[in-house]
Amino acid sequence: MNKFTKKMICFLLAIIVVFSTIGPNLTVSANEQVQVLPDFENLQRGLEKSATNFLVVEAYAMSAQQNTRIVFDKMQEIALNVGVLTDLQVHLSDINTAALHWLDVVKPKMQTVTQDVISWTNTYEAFSDPLIETANANDMDNFQYGLNLLKQRAEGYQKNAIDIHGLLIDYRDTLSSIVSNLQTDFNKIEAAVDGETGLVAELNREIERLNTRLSEINMQISNIAFGAAGSITLAIVGAKVATVFPLAGGAMILIGVVALTGLTATIIALNVERDKVMDDIAQKTKDLAQTEYEMTIFTNIKDDVVVLHANSDRAKHSTEGLKKYWYDVHEKIGAVITTIDEGQWDNLFWVVPQLEDTAKAAMQLNDFAKHIQLGYDYAEINL
Repeated sequence: MNKFTKKMICFLLAIIVVFSTIGPNLTVSANEQVQVLPDFENLQRGLEKSATNFLVVEAYAMSAQQNTRIVFDKMQEIALNVGVLTDLQVHLSDINTAALHWLDVVKPKMQTVTQDVISWTNTYEAFSDPLIETANANDMDNFQYGLNLLKQRAEGYQKNAIDIHGLLIDYRDTLSSIVSNLQTDFNKIEAAVDGETGLVAELNREIERLNTRLSEINMQISNIAFGAAGSITLAIVGAKVATVFPLAGGAMILIGVVALTGLTATIIALNVERDKVMDDIAQKTKDLAQTEYEMTIFTNIKDDVVVLHANSDRAKHSTEGLKKYWYDVHEKIGAVITTIDEGQWDNLFWVVPQLEDTAKAAMQLNDFAKHIQLGYDYAEINL
């Protein structure tokens, strides 16, 4: 097994591992395990750079809709601080729009032109041999005509290559904007998480204060209950005393009844306050549970944004790499054109060596284009 084959196998395994983590869309609830977005770091291994760059951007585009859907679903769980996520919703849509542009416009154009260049350079010998025969027959008019056709074909492919170069610049700039926006979203969500952390601490303090007050109320009610029992006892004793000493017994009864009435009113007021405190504790506890849950979702979304940011940044740099490759394609086609333009075609002695030089430039272009095609082929198999 040669070195290149080993690299291909390692790459295939990396692709399978990375994309096996992409599962069906989930809606997050309190008891569900949160779905984690895959990143594409492991894609940048094992292939020629041109092929790897294509695979990174292709994987980013193909998984965009599913990955953004995961984040959208998590966002539906957030009831508080919805405004924090408004911009993120827009930027997730931007990711999907960019992905569709890659899949529907940029990639098909690249694939078509790459195939055209490979086909043209594969059959270059078919162009060269008739030209040599025409030159040997001293039919220089037809020789020049054939040479011009060869040049025109090259110029057409050169224009296509520079058009793709322009498309990749635009796509790179779009991804750069997405990366910047996701960083801003991350900062906002991180601030929201910090705010939720502060709110959790505040709610815990408030619940602790309410529980302390509830304990105080219960203690007061217990103490007043003992006082009420004493008042009742005083009134009962007064009733018995009144049978012998009416005036003294009546006074005792009056004092007991007045005290009991006052204590009863206090107990009623304390019970009302206790009910309110218990309602407040129940509400604060509910708010605390909701806040802690939403803070967990916020944290998960923040982690997702980190992955989306990293993947977008890798796709941006890979697009930059592809852009450079397509400029090289443009330059290598230019080398074929230059060889044609600068050739001494009126001298039969130089016709064959110069056509061989042109063929050499074409074969270099062929090899270069095949490296780009390698990315298309592996993407077709593995993504």
